[in-house]
Amino acid sequence: MFRRERDAFLAELSDAALQASVTYRDSKGSLFSASLGQMMVQMCVHSTHHRAQAVNMIRRAGGQTPEVDYMVWVRKPVA
Repeated sequence: MFRRERDAFLAELSDAALQASVTYRDSKGSLFSASLGQMMVQMCVHSTHHRAQAVNMIRRAGGQTPEVDYMVWVRKPVA
């Protein structure tokens, strides 16, 4: 269900919608604004930050780190 809704949302986005300003509060309650497009880029970049944090915690605990590169999971060799 979520995938279908996400795909429909993305398919309908226009350049104007991506450039539109969105006002929001951060976790400390401070007020900010950014474009929807900038916020979507941040969403992707921030997930990379959390993957790196998880890998570092596993390493420090002496564990074997999992592969976290998305392309390693999805790429297929060309015959």
